[in-house]
Amino acid sequence: MRKHWVSGMLVVFLCGCGGGRNEKASPSADKRSAKGAPALKVSRDNPCSVMFPTEVEQILGVRSDLREIMDEVTCRYHFEQAGSGQSKPGRDETFIEVKVHWTDGRTAVTAARLAGKLLGGTSSGFEKLPGIGDEAWMAPMASYLAFSKGDAGVEIDMRMMPGEKEKAIRLAKLIASRL
Repeated sequence: MRKHWVSGMLVVFLCGCGGGRNEKASPSADKRSAKGAPALKVSRDNPCSVMFPTEVEQILGVRSDLREIMDEVTCRYHFEQAGSGQSKPGRDETFIEVKVHWTDGRTAVTAARLAGKLLGGTSSGFEKLPGIGDEAWMAPMASYLAFSKGDAGVEIDMRMMPGEKEKAIRLAKLIASRL
């Protein structure tokens, strides 16, 4: 059973496939606390509950006002198209994708590294990152970051914004602080 799961993870990693319920994150996650700061309630039922679009916007420096639940573990944070002033799903969309695996997190991290080895040989180019969860790895060009913390595993797909290593690390640290 685990072998099939790892194979499935490999296919998803290699082709970038994702499901698509195209639902917006729960509006209750955006309620504000009494102090005016956003009240965040992380939920295992909502992969978009680990970060607000405004937090993603602040870290990446790109306007993001839409987050979309793609499946039970995947959330997409969409960004404005240059000059369009719009942030919506489409063929030429710009987004990052965050997957939160609440169980078997180490397996998700291992699957990502194995996929990298298949693509890049024994020197897959994955860099071990200290200070994020229990174990963290980043793919070449900062296009992908995976980490585990406890039993949870998180994948951050930054292929639409490659080369943003420090920003990807900041996103990962923010999510890790909430697991």
